[in-house]
Amino acid sequence: MPDTTDSDLIRQFVRDHSEVAFAELVRRYIDLVYSVARRCTNHATDAEDVTQIVFHIFARKAPEFKAATVLGGWFYTTTRFAAARFLRGKMRREAREKEFTMMQETLGDHGHDSDATWRQLFPHLEKTMSRLGERDRTLLVLRYFENKTGAQTASLLGIQESAIHKRTARALEKLRNFFAQHGITLTSTALATALSTNAVQAAPNYWIAPIAAAATGVTMTPVISGVVLETLRAMAWAKAKWTLTLGSAAVATGIIGIAITTFEGSTPPTNPALARQILQAAFDRVSSPIPAHLRITAEVQVVNQPWTESQIQAEQMREEKEIQAREEAAGVMKESDRARMSKANREAKERSVAELRGIQMEVLRMAHGTRTHRVQEWLAGNRWRLDQTETTPKSETLRHLDRPMPAGIEFETTMIRLGDTNLAASHPDYVDHRHQMASVKGSTWKREALWEAATLEPSVGFLLTMIAGNWINQASTFHEKSRQNDGLDSFAGTTWNTNKLEELIYGKSGRWKVETSETTTNGRTFAVLRLKGRRLSLARGVEVALYVDPADVRKLHRIELSGMPFINTPYISIREEFDRSGFPHLWITETPKDTIIQRKVTISDVAWGLPFDTNTTFRVIVPDSYQVHGSAAR
Repeated sequence: MPDTTDSDLIRQFVRDHSEVAFAELVRRYIDLVYSVARRCTNHATDAEDVTQIVFHIFARKAPEFKAATVLGGWFYTTTRFAAARFLRGKMRREAREKEFTMMQETLGDHGHDSDATWRQLFPHLEKTMSRLGERDRTLLVLRYFENKTGAQTASLLGIQESAIHKRTARALEKLRNFFAQHGITLTSTALATALSTNAVQAAPNYWIAPIAAAATGVTMTPVISGVVLETLRAMAWAKAKWTLTLGSAAVATGIIGIAITTFEGSTPPTNPALARQILQAAFDRVSSPIPAHLRITAEVQVVNQPWTESQIQAEQMREEKEIQAREEAAGVMKESDRARMSKANREAKERSVAELRGIQMEVLRMAHGTRTHRVQEWLAGNRWRLDQTETTPKSETLRHLDRPMPAGIEFETTMIRLGDTNLAASHPDYVDHRHQMASVKGSTWKREALWEAATLEPSVGFLLTMIAGNWINQASTFHEKSRQNDGLDSFAGTTWNTNKLEELIYGKSGRWKVETSETTTNGRTFAVLRLKGRRLSLARGVEVALYVDPADVRKLHRIELSGMPFINTPYISIREEFDRSGFPHLWITETPKDTIIQRKVTISDVAWGLPFDTNTTFRVIVPDSYQVHGSAAR
């Protein structure tokens, strides 16, 4: 969606509740929001929380946006409001002097922040920006935070480009004078260069999906909900009462002042050594890279929430009306045409519709029951392939529609995603061998991601990285990755933050409480590690439990998640039947409140590092007899 305007994306989100549209808006503005939040809070983890809060607010306010709304300016102002309210409700553990020292240390590892000019500007930027009027502030955000051209800025603000350059120069001069009051003297050109280069830093790519899901979802932790509501009230009050400068708001709320953190008293877990072993083993799974080549063969059973007959009939009628509306819009069959049909033709048409209705209802019954597939998944770098055969028992009506499989073909469908866009543009990515059809760039399918049985699900990886990962390292890693690889080994190469790990293990974390115990289930004993979000943190209500084999903590048998806002919880993941290499051949996931109740994967064959021919594997030859988008393949 790179060419779609912000206004169009907002309309799609409001009208269709489109998660794809919202995720694209998050992708466009997450760097800006995160960078402003980090400067307001002077703390990377707090900035992560504020970023999530801002997108919650955006999801709520989206229906109120007008076409002329400049999102960059709105996100900038809202982030400052959210940061103010966040800091008011959360006292800090360390005085500002220590916090500033930590900030300087992290900045040394963060790319452009090493520039001497930026080091001078960083602590004062948000305070000085808040002293500008809203028009000047929005102008600088567009020009130097989003790096838009003069023409683009003029179009967004609805004024002449020549006026943009004059106003930008005046606003930049005001900002330069404000910095001079802090003893920072530099030219307007140097200031503009520093802002363009450093004002917005990349947020981790893997935030986009979970933050979009969290902001558009129903579930919010009490603390997030409270900050969102308080920020919305503050924004409404500022708009109704008077145009409040963010500089005075900062003074009133004490954003720039010193704050002390307190946290709930706690004792270390019963067995700190065991806690360390389980956490490290889990994180090793998260951060392990996926082999360059792999092929996994499995039986996949998906148990869906069953539909009632009335639901099936209602859905079938809805689809039938949509087809009729499309036919009329295309001029294929209008109501007047039906009226002029002979009785015989009308009866034949009705029989055809009734037959199609019966087939559609059988398909809906099967889709919303328990479905089984035999699959074979391939992976090589950023190339991916899935071969699949439906093994769900079918009714006589649907079996009658199946055509014989071509000789030598084992799977009904083949789906391919190629990282090389030149190849992908001309090569079929979906082949239906049962019906001898193929399509190019027409897929809507998702990966089975069977390799996650060996690593961990992205939601669990995200949580563990958030709890004790090295965010600076993670952000740098993701910044260097190509988008084609996102979602495959998203957390490969991440490292522990040793300070966070020690705080967790010895009960000193202000966000998470750690408990260790043993439990016996069906005659088997497990060592259990529980991580619980503390009452005074944004993790409040979140809980994760890891069940491992006491004799080998690398064998993670069960994961339980609850209270997490960006996935459907409760969520249970079970791994069994480990082979000698530690790979589980049975993987069951359960989401009782989701449309998919259970997913059971029984893996029969795993080939790691398999030296297959990538050209042959990922470029399936379509026979001459097949149809490609309704036309002959050649």
